[in-house]
Amino acid sequence: MPLPDISGLLRITSEQWRAFSDRLRSIGLSQQYAASLQRLGGRPWQALQEPLLVWNLNQQDSLSAKTFALLMANLPVSQNDARSIFGHALTDLLYDCGFLTTDGQGWITSNFDLRIIDDCYVICDHLFHGGDAVMGPGSTTGVLCRLSASVGQVDLALDLGCGAGSNALALSPIANKVIATDINPRAVSLTKINLQLNDVQNVEVRESNLFDLVRGTKFDLIVHQPPFVPTSNAMCAAMFLNGGEHGDGILAQVLFQIPEYLSTNGLALVLTDLPVFDESPIEYLQRTVGPGADALLLICPAMDMDEYCIRYSSVECAMQFEDYDKRVTGRREHLEKIGLKSLHPALIAVQKRCSGTEWRDSISVPISSWQRISGSSIRTMLAVRDLLAEGLDALLASPLNFAPGLTALKAVYSSETATTIVLMSPDDMLSEPTEINLPQWELLQVIAEAPKLLTAIQEYAERIQGSADAILKDNINLLARLLHLGVLIPVRGASGGRLTNGHKEENAFGDDWKSRFIRANYKL
Repeated sequence: MPLPDISGLLRITSEQWRAFSDRLRSIGLSQQYAASLQRLGGRPWQALQEPLLVWNLNQQDSLSAKTFALLMANLPVSQNDARSIFGHALTDLLYDCGFLTTDGQGWITSNFDLRIIDDCYVICDHLFHGGDAVMGPGSTTGVLCRLSASVGQVDLALDLGCGAGSNALALSPIANKVIATDINPRAVSLTKINLQLNDVQNVEVRESNLFDLVRGTKFDLIVHQPPFVPTSNAMCAAMFLNGGEHGDGILAQVLFQIPEYLSTNGLALVLTDLPVFDESPIEYLQRTVGPGADALLLICPAMDMDEYCIRYSSVECAMQFEDYDKRVTGRREHLEKIGLKSLHPALIAVQKRCSGTEWRDSISVPISSWQRISGSSIRTMLAVRDLLAEGLDALLASPLNFAPGLTALKAVYSSETATTIVLMSPDDMLSEPTEINLPQWELLQVIAEAPKLLTAIQEYAERIQGSADAILKDNINLLARLLHLGVLIPVRGASGGRLTNGHKEENAFGDDWKSRFIRANYKL
């Protein structure tokens, strides 16, 4: 199916796009409202769910429901409804530019799709067009937008392979300037339109094959979500899906080049589906990430490959069952032919390394963790591994502190006389609770107050009249583990502070523990 002509949309002025956006907001088309109607979405064969979606929309009979139907559900509305939504002048403008179309019998449909992310409107293509269609924000795009927006303020950011501009919109509030690039001219045009639609002024858009038109530029933050679906030449997959034969054709190129474009302490976040063949994830990072950077891989459990093929084949086929049958079986046969063992949702964080030892590490996380992790917690994870990679001398010279939001539970078990402290890391560090004994807890409190770890060890040795060397030897592995778990953080990598304790009686793990807990919440 041919893509609709976009040239008419490019003639609309910024003021007219803002009038369109203002009208959508005034009738209540918000991200929260859209989410309430999309609860049936996110699964293959959305056309099979369409009758229930229509039924739900008909129950409301509101302008917001009719707007959702027209712009977000690809459903027709009457000409009178369209004019009620937009008014006569705006309806005529949208019809004249090719955004809306009529069947000649009084029914109006939209030639383009509308998505909402971070309360920004994003105009994109209906994905069933395939070919050069430009994909709007999906569920994984939302993850990357949220992570990048929580990294903290930066000077210069890059949205590499911007598509319809979703990530560029998310980056604009935290960056002084954003550059967005894409090889697809249609994506460049839609990104420019979406910047006008949302009144964003600090984003520059360039038509570029990956880094070609930003050579020599150093970025504080780079975000990238490459096409990652393994695709054979015979499949003719849509550009937004085609990850090459093994799925990482673009990913591997980007990972190798990224260090060259990062500023000192610059960070790149890459969200993908990682194909696994014979090498381990760590070996993959060692092979693909270019020199001059560290890399941390957050990898989720493997996806079911049948479901994977169903999902992406159904996106392309728009309920044309004969084409779907051929495409879904062809895709599954391709995965088998290339010897793919598994596919994993994954986030790769790459950080510029200016000196010292480069490292590669991975963390296995559940898919639900995408909703818990933040950009600041990724920076903390990187800072911890930086410190440990520098060796014992660097660790001893570093100030450490409790992570903001740490919870400690003091447990006295009925069957034991020893006191156990249960430490629960902040939720966005993705760690399970860990137990330590009372002397170890007392040591940690000294560490949190000391200007550096070595001073804390020496002070604690004097307090208990012991040997500093012995204390270090007995506790060094514990300290490394607590750093990995996010209980302790290097002060240089994240903000710390002193503890303030609020105590109350609570059994945090249920009656079966048969323990007395005193809970102290540490909000630093």
